[in-house]
Amino acid sequence: MDKFANVPVDENTKIKKSNVIKINDLDALHQEWIWDGIVAESLVFIEKDVGGLSDDELVNLARKNNLLIEDSQATVVRNSSGFAFVNMNFESPL
Repeated sequence: MDKFANVPVDENTKIKKSNVIKINDLDALHQEWIWDGIVAESLVFIEKDVGGLSDDELVNLARKNNLLIEDSQATVVRNSSGFAFVNMNFESPL
């Protein structure tokens, strides 16, 4: 979907998988990525679509849709590019 064409990616991040999905009635980009040996996932929303939701509510969307691994940490980043990121399911090498 081109609404996600301009999602910023950090220079050293490698996107392993990227799919547009629906969560409730919201479009979201689900990405699996690796950065500096850390493997994780992100749900990317259009900020104007989720601007009325708190960070906790965004994390709960991931949890209720079985995307957040139990006991996994999640962070929310809202940026000036118009996107909201729920970063989750962090794994680092031993």
